[in-house]
Amino acid sequence: MRNFSWLKSTQQLTYLGSTISSDARIDKEIDNRLSKDNRSFGRLYKRVWNNKNLKSKTKIYVYRAVVLTILLYGSEAWVTYRGHIRFLERFKQRCLRTILNIHWSDFTTNVEVLEQAEIPSIKAMLLKYQLR
Repeated sequence: MRNFSWLKSTQQLTYLGSTISSDARIDKEIDNRLSKDNRSFGRLYKRVWNNKNLKSKTKIYVYRAVVLTILLYGSEAWVTYRGHIRFLERFKQRCLRTILNIHWSDFTTNVEVLEQAEIPSIKAMLLKYQLR
C-alpha cells in the first residue's frame, strides 16, 4: 500500500492541469475546468463566436476542439454525480446557445440545441470517455 500522507497535508494537488483532492471529490476539479473553459470561450468571443462570416458548423468545430477539450480533460477518471453532470450541461448549453445565436425567448429545448449542434450530451460524452 502506498503512503499518501503528503496528500493529506495539502488537501489538494494540481498535477498536469488536474486538481487531485485528498477526499476524491471532483468539485474543485470541475470548478477549475469551468474557470479555464470560461476564459477560453471568452477569448474566442469576438474572433469566432460573434463572427458573422463564419458558418455555424465551423464555430461548432472550434467549440469541440477548444472548449470541450478543456472542459473534459481528465474526465475519464472522474466519479460524477447527477449534480456535476447538470452543472457541466448547463455550461455547455449556455455556450452552444451563444454560438448558435439562440435566445431564451426562442423557447428552444436543450435537446433541440444539441441536435442543431450535432453534439451529444455531457453524460453521453463522459460515458464514452470512461469506457475507453
